[in-house]
Amino acid sequence: MGCDGGVVARRDDLVKDKKKETKKCNTEDRYRYCSLTHKLFKKRVVCDVVGRLYNKDGLLKALINHEMPEELRYIHSKKDFIELNIEWSNGIIVCPLKKVEFSPGHQFVALKCGCVISKLALDEIKSINGNKCPLCETEGLEFIPLNLPLEEMEKQMELHCKLFDQKQNKTKFIQKEENKIALVTQPIANTIADQAKIM
Repeated sequence: MGCDGGVVARRDDLVKDKKKETKKCNTEDRYRYCSLTHKLFKKRVVCDVVGRLYNKDGLLKALINHEMPEELRYIHSKKDFIELNIEWSNGIIVCPLKKVEFSPGHQFVALKCGCVISKLALDEIKSINGNKCPLCETEGLEFIPLNLPLEEMEKQMELHCKLFDQKQNKTKFIQKEENKIALVTQPIANTIADQAKIM
């Protein structure tokens, strides 16, 4: 190598590092496929607190079989997702009020009652209809934005995972304290019972 007037090979030319695996999903796929099973949406779709969409049967199957991915550990019961009332058009989610398709160009929201509408329709309804869902007349317009940008969604998922972990640690601490109390009270109860036998 070298000494012939040619190019000297460097280490980075000879050794190829493994490229980091990037977990990027196609933006369009997030609007047509389940975030867990990666299958086309079926008629029964649910969303979690972050706004990710799942086929209900796929999510329930993962919960029952304890096969939830680590990044979705904040979903551990049916209380952690909302079943959505969706209007479909040729297999695509459509806003029943504005008739726009659920796509990267149109932000959609899930109301607490489960109705799915576009963000534009929600903004118009707030001024006209007050605090009621325009589809089912349920009080309250609290909503979850669906399919946020990936970076924002990942931050939300991390936040909910941390909250879940803190909640789990609190319950473990309480259980340990209850066990300590049970251990402390048990010998006292035995001594009182023993004293009662003696008398």
